[in-house]
Amino acid sequence: MSLFGDVDDNDRRRKQRQNLSALTTLVQLGAKQKLPPLNWRLPEGYGTLCGEVGIFHERHRETFEAWHAALSKLRRVEPGKLGFRSDGAPRAEGTRDGKTWMIAVFKLRLTEHTWPVCEFVIQAEWYEDEPAEATR
Repeated sequence: MSLFGDVDDNDRRRKQRQNLSALTTLVQLGAKQKLPPLNWRLPEGYGTLCGEVGIFHERHRETFEAWHAALSKLRRVEPGKLGFRSDGAPRAEGTRDGKTWMIAVFKLRLTEHTWPVCEFVIQAEWYEDEPAEATR
């Protein structure tokens, strides 16, 4: 159920089409800019499209930053708001137990008009160093 009532199959199909359209645009951007490929995850239902820096990338931070810079330059892309940030920031990063993470949220206008919009995130997680022997 949404703010506007029950979600039906037509709503789900529309959201799927929007996610696929956005994904096509993002994959084309990556190829054109020669960015390292992200692992894209299509959401179930009304979830958010997600691009993840793969665990086998050796340069997680650089890959994330390259994508972030390329996305920030697109005319039809604007920053979104991270739901877990009280200040509504579009980007966050941190480190916990040796694991560093970065996340940014964007909104992509699928046409030249203000609607429809597809929200998506890019994220990366990696360990800075190997965990100590005692924690394995």
